[in-house]
This record gives sequence, structure tokens and C-alpha cells, in this order.
Amino acid sequence: MSYEPINSGNSSAAPTSNIPTFTTPQPLHFPSSSFVLSACTLSFHPPTRSILIVTDTMHNPPYWFLPCGRKEINESLSNCAIRETFVNAGYRINLLPSTHETLQPSSPYFSGSKHTEVFWILLHPYSANCGQLPTDLTGLVMDLSHYFLGVVEDTTRDAEYGKAYVGRAEEGYDSALVEVEEAVELLSAGRMEVREQELIWKEDGSDVLWEDIDASDVALMEAVMIWKGWGEVAAMPQGEAIGKATESEDESLRGQTETNRTREKPTHHHGRSGGRNHRPKRGRGWKPYKGKRHA
Repeated sequence: MSYEPINSGNSSAAPTSNIPTFTTPQPLHFPSSSFVLSACTLSFHPPTRSILIVTDTMHNPPYWFLPCGRKEINESLSNCAIRETFVNAGYRINLLPSTHETLQPSSPYFSGSKHTEVFWILLHPYSANCGQLPTDLTGLVMDLSHYFLGVVEDTTRDAEYGKAYVGRAEEGYDSALVEVEEAVELLSAGRMEVREQELIWKEDGSDVLWEDIDASDVALMEAVMIWKGWGEVAAMPQGEAIGKATESEDESLRGQTETNRTREKPTHHHGRSGGRNHRPKRGRGWKPYKGKRHA
């Protein structure tokens, strides 16, 4: 089962905005029956400056996205990220310890400078009844997607890729390791490009600012994440972006990764529970954002 973004527009232009003020978002609360936790990865292969992305070839034209899926009951978010990347894309990955800024407090058990905390988060509301606009909070489901930095272990895709799919949404999935700059253009549908190591709007050459992106356009937001994530990876000293956590950095992650490898076949859910089919489809009914960007 898929769902469509509640708000969408139709334009290939760079967003622009004349909104002079900022209003702090109001707090929201939801019971467990009204939200779902998901995990996604920005999985890089540093030696080739590439990132792992997935496409749905059954759409015309095909669209691209980052590997992502729902967390299983009692599964950690980090385990979910590793598992869903394998299910969606067919590649083995590790979460990548890095020094990206986080507001999570340190711990007496953490002695390294690197960590594997969530790199980005996307809060996306959708209708609990597909095809019907909600009239109040009871009609909403909130998807909380957690994006982790990752590194591809082996550039050879698993021979069993795709055989575990059970839903129609996955039938046309294919994956590829593509150069970061190309990935930005693919996910942004040509609206963004990297020029002189800066992410810009292709239309007018202005800088892309993450805070000006309407998050209802998931593909556009993920294009920004790719460039920001690559900035973290590229800043690492040569040889450090290998995705192997040391004991002092993240012993628990090593155990989670090893546990994931022992699965004979990737598990996959029915309906909205697995792969990318629970996320807003950039296909049927989806239109790119036509909103405004701050001047």
C-alpha cells in the first residue's frame, strides 16, 4: 500500500519565497497507533565518490530515492537501516562512524570522537485513509524517518536481490551506485546541480538552503541530504571512511551489523510495512513542489 503526499504542487523551478517571518511549529502528540518509525541510509562508497540509490522502473518516468523502510517490532533503528538497505538495494553496508554535529548528549560509555547517531530526520504526515484528506489529528499517521550515514562494504550486488519481494510496490525496484553529483540531479529531477563544490538551483544558480525545502517533496529533500552527507564523508581523513566501528566508538553497532549478516534472506513485509511502499510515492499522483524559496 502506498500513500500520496497531502500537499503537492507542480513546477520545475527553484522554490522562492517572500515570507518575512518565521513561526515556531506547534507541538503535536500522537498515540502509538498513529505513528511509525522508519530508518533510511545515505550509503556511500568513498573510493568512487558514489552513493547507493534505488529506482522504481515501473513508473514512467522512473523516479529515484534512498533505501528506507519501516522498523520491525523490537528492532533497533540502526539494525533497521542496515536491513532495509539490503532489502531495497541488495548491498551490504555498515553504518559509518563520523563526527557530524548532534544534540544527543555524550555518555560515560562513549570514549571516541566518532558516533553513528541519526544524520537527518524527516517527519511526514499522511492520511490514515488513503485517498481521503484527514479532517482532524485522528485521520493522520506520522512517519518519522531516520537517516543514517553508511558505507557500502562490497560493490557487488547480492545475487538474491529482489527475490524476497512480496508487494507490487517493489516489483520494479532496481538499485545502483552512482556518483554523488549525478545522484543529486537524479533525485532532484534536474532542478539542482553541484557546481564548483556548491549545491545550487540549476534555474538561477542560487545556493540551495535545506531550510527552504518543502519536506513534502521527499526526493528534493533527499537530494540535499546526499550532498550534505557527502560533505561529512569527504571531510574525513583518507582511509577513515571505511565504515568499521572500533570498540571504543561503537561496540554495539558491530554486534548489530553481525546479527544482520546472519540472516539467510532479507525479511520483507506485506502492505505498507516494508521497503519504500510506505513512503510518499514520487509517481502516481506525485508532483514536484512549486512553493516559494526565501529570497
